[in-house]
Amino acid sequence: MDLQTLVGLFDSTLHPDPAVRKTAEQQLEQLQGHEGFLGVLLQMISAADLPLGTKQAASIYFKNRVRRSWLSSQRALEQHPPISENDRTATKENILAAIYASSQAIKLQLTECLGIILKHDFPEKWPQFTVHLKELLHAQDAQRVYTGLLALLELIKRYRYSATNRDVLNEIAKELFPQ
Repeated sequence: MDLQTLVGLFDSTLHPDPAVRKTAEQQLEQLQGHEGFLGVLLQMISAADLPLGTKQAASIYFKNRVRRSWLSSQRALEQHPPISENDRTATKENILAAIYASSQAIKLQLTECLGIILKHDFPEKWPQFTVHLKELLHAQDAQRVYTGLLALLELIKRYRYSATNRDVLNEIAKELFPQ
């Protein structure tokens, strides 16, 4: 998967000519099932030298891809290609760094993705999330702490109404905020 190709395609999705946009959208739809697609999207979203509009288009596409395909239901698989395990792992390894590196508008898209991932993968398939969260919350850099707070908010949203899983939140609170 080539970063420059994706940048060109997302630039084309913003083109005023509907035919150019349609072609780019069709090409993106063909590429979305390829191994490494989500990882390259996160690289693109995190890149400092790309135009904000292009990165925002990519972040919205990323969010929609995660929303439609992270939970591999039969109905979702009929309409959208599944996300490979390698892409899932790469996404979980890089999403917090991408949130940290992004503008506020893009942070909103990525934190929504983080919430979806936490809903389906935490704690069973992503036990190391709390380690990353703790590192962010105890950092000296205010932006890292802010990223940690955004991630903590998404985690709390996942468990706030769950009486049966309240123990998970209590354990995380003890680990993150020892007395």
